[in-house]
Amino acid sequence: MNTASPVTTVTPIINTDLALSSFEKVKNAYNLHDYNEIIRQATNTITHIEQLELLFILDQRAHALGMRSKFRAAEQDAETMIKYAPILPQGYLCFGQLLSMQGKQERASKVYQEGLENIPTNDLAYEHLLQAKKRVDEKSNQHFDLLSALPIEIKDEIVRLLSEEERLNLYGVSTTWSERLENCQEAWKYIYNGDLVVPRILPKVAKRINHLAITATMEELWLKYLEQLENGYFQNLKSLKLTANMSNALRTNSTKSLMNGFWKTRYTLTKIVLIFVKHGTPITITDTLFYLPYLKILRSM
Repeated sequence: MNTASPVTTVTPIINTDLALSSFEKVKNAYNLHDYNEIIRQATNTITHIEQLELLFILDQRAHALGMRSKFRAAEQDAETMIKYAPILPQGYLCFGQLLSMQGKQERASKVYQEGLENIPTNDLAYEHLLQAKKRVDEKSNQHFDLLSALPIEIKDEIVRLLSEEERLNLYGVSTTWSERLENCQEAWKYIYNGDLVVPRILPKVAKRINHLAITATMEELWLKYLEQLENGYFQNLKSLKLTANMSNALRTNSTKSLMNGFWKTRYTLTKIVLIFVKHGTPITITDTLFYLPYLKILRSM
């Protein structure tokens, strides 16, 4: 999703006054036959012209990169401009605009402020820096929560299209997203990677899970699932798949806790798949059917 603001074409502000004044100084020295001064002024003028040309090219490339949403490369050009000519405005104006395009108004304001502190107040672009800083400061004070404005159906559709890992990453973005994820009926209906869900949000979304495959490779994670199951958090669980990774963790006490969990889900849990090929399973069919009287499918591998 591209969240960049619309890009506006900005004509680079190149201060040619310094170059023009340097030409005058070279001319005056020539008229006075002051050859040492001619050499000095001519060298300074050439350096300044080269500097302006480089800034112009970097500015154009940074603008083109920004138009293609290649912002990191564009920012590098802008930073090079500032490093190369810290007392000229072009780099600050370019860098600030790129940041503003990405919605980074606070950082853009700092860049403009840095420019105002380094650029002479009589520079032609000084006022442009002031106005640019004013604009981004105003934008920083304008807060609009797009997510809150979206219909619940749209939010749920966004969540539904995400992978389990992407949902977990999104969970920490904001309170709004966290609440939406917790209350989305579709987000946690199918969980096939137990390592991802535990332990951060399982207590909050367990009631949403219909189909669960516990693939946790660490005993600590498995016991966390077992705790939630025994405490009745999986209120709507319909199918459960346990892999071979669980067999070592299923000691006597753990098996008892699992049976208690089965009892808590006896009205909804109708399908169990046990994959304990190498180690076998301490779970007996008799116990399973006793604690899950409405079980329809039981597979043991």
